[in-house]
Amino acid sequence: YPFSISPTALSPLASILRQGHYQQRCGYPLEEPFTRHTHAACHTDDAFLDAEAAKVKFVAPKKPPLYPQPDDGRQQKATAGHHDAGDYGKYTCTGADYTFTILQTMDLFPDKFRQDNFGLPYSGNGIPDILEEAKWELDWLENMQDPADGGVYGVIRPRNGGYEHFMPPVASKRLFFPKDTIFTAAYAASLAYASTSPTLKKQYPEDAKRYLQRALKSWEFLEKNDRCVEYFHYGSIFGDWDERCWAAAALYAATGEEKFHQYFLKNFEPERARWGWMTMFEGVGNAVSTYLFMDQRPRDAAMLERCKKILLSTCAAHQKDCDTNPYRLGLPGESIRFGAYGWFFPGAAVGHHMMLAYALQKDPALLTTMLDNLNFTCGANPHGYFLYTGLGAKRNIECVDDESVRDNIIEPVPGLPLGIGTPGFYWLNEYAKRPGEGIYPAGDKWPLLNRWYDGFNVQSEFTMGPMARETLVAMFFDGPRKAAPARPTVKIVADKLTGAPPLDVKFRAEVTDADGKPRFFFWDFDDEKFSSQQSVTHRFTEPGRRHRVAVTVVDDQGLRCFGKTEVWVEQPTPFSRDVFKPDASTVALFHFDGDLSDSGPLGLKLSITSGRPIERLPYSFSDAPPR
Repeated sequence: YPFSISPTALSPLASILRQGHYQQRCGYPLEEPFTRHTHAACHTDDAFLDAEAAKVKFVAPKKPPLYPQPDDGRQQKATAGHHDAGDYGKYTCTGADYTFTILQTMDLFPDKFRQDNFGLPYSGNGIPDILEEAKWELDWLENMQDPADGGVYGVIRPRNGGYEHFMPPVASKRLFFPKDTIFTAAYAASLAYASTSPTLKKQYPEDAKRYLQRALKSWEFLEKNDRCVEYFHYGSIFGDWDERCWAAAALYAATGEEKFHQYFLKNFEPERARWGWMTMFEGVGNAVSTYLFMDQRPRDAAMLERCKKILLSTCAAHQKDCDTNPYRLGLPGESIRFGAYGWFFPGAAVGHHMMLAYALQKDPALLTTMLDNLNFTCGANPHGYFLYTGLGAKRNIECVDDESVRDNIIEPVPGLPLGIGTPGFYWLNEYAKRPGEGIYPAGDKWPLLNRWYDGFNVQSEFTMGPMARETLVAMFFDGPRKAAPARPTVKIVADKLTGAPPLDVKFRAEVTDADGKPRFFFWDFDDEKFSSQQSVTHRFTEPGRRHRVAVTVVDDQGLRCFGKTEVWVEQPTPFSRDVFKPDASTVALFHFDGDLSDSGPLGLKLSITSGRPIERLPYSFSDAPPR
């Protein structure tokens, strides 16, 4: 396969990951030509306050009772934001992490991440595309607050508290799920940081002022309530301790008030680690980087040194893991030793820490480690898979994404990170772990990193925080782009589009690209067979099947286009059509052989009411038949 050695070699990766954020948008229409995976603006009625939210199985507080909230069925606007993970829920903790990660990274590197030309509906308006994603998240996030007391709701989900396993509806009367101090503190931290972000303030100065007031209101709630209810696992590894410390640091940066500084100094322990060894985890890492890069306020020298030390020692551990891994992957040695890992995203877990350290000390070795981990996810791994949807000659078709599963398109939504897999088969709702019994070779004989399968793997499910970090790491290496590159266009040329099985069709993608060169092709033949060549011959074998064929093209700027056509494989008839002939009593005669015309004397017509193949459709008469 051809590959590029150029400053724009990673531009398609940066672009495809940006596409993923667009695909995750809630309350925003996804339309052609920006995507094949289209739907109308969804969840436009988010969300409602109802007593039912406290009664579902999903809400199981470890330290009851729940904090009081309105439950009279009122609607409080909470549209926008991004669908978190593979379902359509919206979660405060990951939303706070997502916005903070994007804004702080942009602030640390003012010469990067300013691209406004990724070929999205909002590209070209003078606002960096990735900043617009942070703002779209903030437009939702700020409305998760109860204005009465400053407490913050944790989740927006359906009334039953479960997942929405279908295409996202325009309206579904989803509910706010209860408040807790974990969500409130993460919210306060994120909005306080947003209020001081030079990147955000330049474009949205009035919003920044409002964010600070909301963050202060949430801190008031935290001061009055010290009980962490903990009814949901997001953000709860350390209870609300890490989120409170993060909020205190961000509010000190925003206001300069010494009470926030003293709270942080008294309570924060930057060395605290999950499992005793995973440092910079969740709110701890965000609190460390908030204090470490807080140049506008006086800081305590001892705490500052502790924060610097923990960041650099974390990166040193990553470097050691890379040096001892044959693929230069920063998978922790502890995970390998215990033979257990999941939800490991190299750009998020390793690359972004290296980027923060690089902002502190410009060591080129840090960038090398970032690239080493990108190389693994881009195919330099033992199974050769490209570990993001939408690119690569060898790629996953199944992923943990409800829209990809149910949008009637075999190719998944592009731009979703897949992590590195798991050492064993995890779980499917319908079959539990039984599919794992068919893994070859049996038992634990297969090397850990060689274990990969193209299937629904919960341990490869992303959330929006890691997705932001994966995207920023790729964008860090994005090459120079043209100011306003034109999107390429593609036309499918085929030597035939219908015939009897087996039907061999020669396809070619004819591309017009004024500002770039085509780099990647991907053919989806609607039969779970694919090709990454510009010209290909494909055999269709299923009789009576209409195939929706599509080709996606990505150019060297990372801009995408797609073309579509249909191939009809004829259904052989077991009898001659002439056997059935209309007579004087015939109302209508349809042979259902791929032709909707009426062979009877009245000339009635059938109309298609669905996009499915015509032999599997319900039909309606365009004119009422005679009585």
